[in-house]
Amino acid sequence: MFIINRISPLNLLCFVGFFVASILSLTVEHVIPFYFGIYFFLFFSILNKVRFFRCKKEMDIYIMSFSFLYLLCVILLIHHQYYYDSPFDAYGDDERFYSWGKEFQYNLLSPSYSIYEKIIALVFKFYSLFGFKESIYQVLPFNILVGSLTTVLSYRLAIAITGRDLSVFVVFMTVLMNYTFSQNTVHLYRDIYIAFLSIAFLVDLVEGRNVRALLWVVLVTPFRLPNGLFLIIVYMFIFFTNMTKSSLVKFIFFSGLMLLLLFSSIGSGLTVSKYNLANIGDIFSSRIEKFSEGAQQSGGGLAVLNELPGPVRFVLNNYVQVVRPIGINPPYHPVRESLEDQKILNPRAIGWMITTISLIFLIGPYITGINNILTFRAGINPLFCVYFILMCFVIGFLSFLDRHRVIIIPLFPTIYAIGLCYSNVTNVRVEKKLFFSVCSCLFLLLLLARLIR
Repeated sequence: MFIINRISPLNLLCFVGFFVASILSLTVEHVIPFYFGIYFFLFFSILNKVRFFRCKKEMDIYIMSFSFLYLLCVILLIHHQYYYDSPFDAYGDDERFYSWGKEFQYNLLSPSYSIYEKIIALVFKFYSLFGFKESIYQVLPFNILVGSLTTVLSYRLAIAITGRDLSVFVVFMTVLMNYTFSQNTVHLYRDIYIAFLSIAFLVDLVEGRNVRALLWVVLVTPFRLPNGLFLIIVYMFIFFTNMTKSSLVKFIFFSGLMLLLLFSSIGSGLTVSKYNLANIGDIFSSRIEKFSEGAQQSGGGLAVLNELPGPVRFVLNNYVQVVRPIGINPPYHPVRESLEDQKILNPRAIGWMITTISLIFLIGPYITGINNILTFRAGINPLFCVYFILMCFVIGFLSFLDRHRVIIIPLFPTIYAIGLCYSNVTNVRVEKKLFFSVCSCLFLLLLLARLIR
């Protein structure tokens, strides 16, 4: 068990951030510090008791992640309250999950969109036993807790794959400074739960805990069916590649059973979460068509990428899913189409601007890391390479939603570490630091060109 014997400068900075967030939150709702404080210290004690933290650095990452996400959450709550007179995001998905949670607390067994709203309903049900009225601040801390645990596992995965002990600052830059990850954590979205269960699955597979890895598959499926199916495919691939002759019969039996179950479900029109399996082909076709049309209308890099030959798109997509966004929009960039006539400070424009600027310092290791992953460089666990490439394919060719990138962002510290540990895949031997500097300069020039244009 790791106990903080002395307060490090990082811990002190995090607790100052926690205190500032608590003071600022009083301008929104006086109960916010109570809920966030109780959740943080209660779960920190539980995690410490069950020896979740393997080292002091994992504990520091957890404290840093929670403090940063709490502060960001409060800043966005103040923004939403000021502009929308509501604690919810402008796009409405988080409010929808909240409304469903309020509804399902009175009938937990009724059909639902996913299991996420049932979890929200259970939290509301628990507080109602003590006479508390349902509140968004009763469930938001859970998202931030899960986001903090996801950040810890992202650090743990990087060590498992490369053996390199990354600094807390690098983890902060690669995960938390990515606004797609952070903003989807501090709102009532289910993506951070899927990200946590997916990376827990990957860590267990890499570390050889294959049986427990199946538990994460079972848990992620009710959140979003396609993610459960994806993890099953990865698991079967690993099972097949590590197979001995004695396990061949088991594999054939398992595969046949899974295919029989899948075709039976499709034939019977079984509905899992929001998906009617009988229509799964039409769903994918409509999403691909919708994305192609949207890419052409938006212009820019997406339109160019969409016009490239399939094999080229397949390769470039792996870079695009990591090195983005590339661009800086004005802070009053329209929040959404229905609000484009109103001058509203757009937190996404600001957040993505910060993410873009952070890429100046990360792009070199990212490019080198992806190069080595795509070529299955010797020394890199092929499981990670397969998982990354397949996940990028799913997001880039089947999903198309930026918030689904929350699932691959926890892989970024590992990609960064691979970039540091392995030389670039090229016949020309170039000093790594020089290559990283050149990448940063070229990226900066690209940003300046886009700003001037």
